[in-house]
Amino acid sequence: MNWTWIYIGAVYAAAIWLARRGGVDIPKRVALFFYLLVLLFFFRPLTGNYVNTQDDVLNTLPPWHLVVDDQQAINLEMNDVPLQHTVWGHQAREAWKSLRLPLWNQFNGSGYPLLANGQSSALSPIRLINLPVPANHFMAAEAATKILIALTFTFLFCRGRGYAELASVIGASMFGFGGFLHSWLHFPHVTTACFLPAILYLIDRMALHQGLPRAQGALAPTSQAGLVTAAALTWTAILFGGHPETASHIFFLALLYVVWIVFVERRANWRLFLTLGGAMTVAALLSAPFLLPFLEALPRSQRYQALKVLPLEAKALPYTDLECMIVLFQAHFFGRAPFEKPWGPAVAEPVGGFSGVLGIASFFALLISVIRRRAWRSPEMFFGLATILVFGVINGWPFIGAAIHAVLPVVAHARFRLLFVLLMAVQAAAAVDLTLRSQRKELVAGAAVVGAMLLL
Repeated sequence: MNWTWIYIGAVYAAAIWLARRGGVDIPKRVALFFYLLVLLFFFRPLTGNYVNTQDDVLNTLPPWHLVVDDQQAINLEMNDVPLQHTVWGHQAREAWKSLRLPLWNQFNGSGYPLLANGQSSALSPIRLINLPVPANHFMAAEAATKILIALTFTFLFCRGRGYAELASVIGASMFGFGGFLHSWLHFPHVTTACFLPAILYLIDRMALHQGLPRAQGALAPTSQAGLVTAAALTWTAILFGGHPETASHIFFLALLYVVWIVFVERRANWRLFLTLGGAMTVAALLSAPFLLPFLEALPRSQRYQALKVLPLEAKALPYTDLECMIVLFQAHFFGRAPFEKPWGPAVAEPVGGFSGVLGIASFFALLISVIRRRAWRSPEMFFGLATILVFGVINGWPFIGAAIHAVLPVVAHARFRLLFVLLMAVQAAAAVDLTLRSQRKELVAGAAVVGAMLLL
C-alpha cells in the first residue's frame, strides 16, 4: 500500500495547525482545497505503485540498454533526474536514516562530495521532512511538498496585500501549477524556488510590524523576533535547497521589493534593511555547512572558468527570440513535447515562463487601472515595473540584460522566468480582486490586448 498521500496530508495539516496557532490566518477550507488539488494532480504516484519521474533515459545507456527491448527514451531533456537528483537524493536519505552525515558519495568513481554538492539537497527541510516516505515514492512526496509550500505562501502573500480570498486562491494556483515549478519539479531549482512567495510574504509582515499604514483586509503583524526567526529559517531553507542561481534570483526580487516599500510606498523605514540583513546573516551562518564548500569550489567550476574567457553578456543568449516569447502566452504553441516532435522551442527553459494568459491580461488590466487612478506608488505599480524589468532580462534587452549579467556574472538568467511566473500570478490575483469589486472594465481591456497579441 502506498500511504504517501496520508503522510503528506498529515504533515500539511500539522503545518497549517501550527501556523494558525502562530497567528497566520489561513482558512482551513483553503488549506484543504490546496491539499486536494495536489492530491488530484499527483494521484497516481501518491496513492499507487507508480513512479512519476522520467527514468526511461536509462534504457539508452549501458548496462541497462543491453537487457531491455525498448532502447528509446520519451524525454531525454529530463536525464538529470534519474542520473543525478534521484540517486543523490536517495544516498542522502539513506545516510540520514542510518544516522550518518551524508558527506561523501562513495559510489561515484573514486568518490565524490555529497553534502557539498548542493544539488543533493541533503540539508533541505523538504528532503528531511519526507525521510519516512519509502524510497520509490520520495520524489513524488517531495514534489507534492514543494507545490503545497508554493500554493500556501502565494495565497498568504496575496491576502496580505488585501486581495479577496478567491482572487488569492487563483493567484496561488497559477504560481503553484505554473510552468517554472513543473518544468523543474524534480530539480533543486524548485526545492529553492517554492520559497520565493514566502520571502515576499515575510517582507510584507515586517513592514506591517513598523506600524505604518497597511492595505484594507491585510493580515495583522506578528512579533518582530518571530518574523526575524521565520525569515532566517526561510532563507536557510532556500540556500539548503541546493541551487544558488535560483537563490540569487529570489534575492534580486526581494531586494527590489524592499527598496520599493521603503523609498516609494514609504510604508516602512530604513530599519527594514537592518532587520532583513540580520535575518540573512543568521541564515548565512546556519547555511555555512553548504555555503563554505560551495564558495571554495566555485572558482574551480567549468562555468566559472569558461566565463573568464567569454562573459555571458558577450554571448548570443539562448531562448531570447520571438518564438520563446510566444511560449510565454501558450506553452504548447509549437507542439506537446515530448509526445510529439515540436516545430519550435517546446523545451523546459522557455516553457518554464508560462503561467497562463490570465496573468498577461492582468498585467495590462493593472497598468490601465494604475494610470486611471494615478496610483504611482501602489504595489500594483511595482509589480508592473518589475514585470517589465524581468521580461527585459529574459529576452536579453540592451542595457537591462547586460547590467544583470554584470551584477551576477556566473548565473544563467534564462531562469528569471521564475520571477515572471510569480509576478503574473500576483497580478492575476490583483486583477480578479478588482473584478470582484465591480471594476471589470480593466480586465476586459487587458483581455482584448492579449487577444490582439495572440492574433498577431
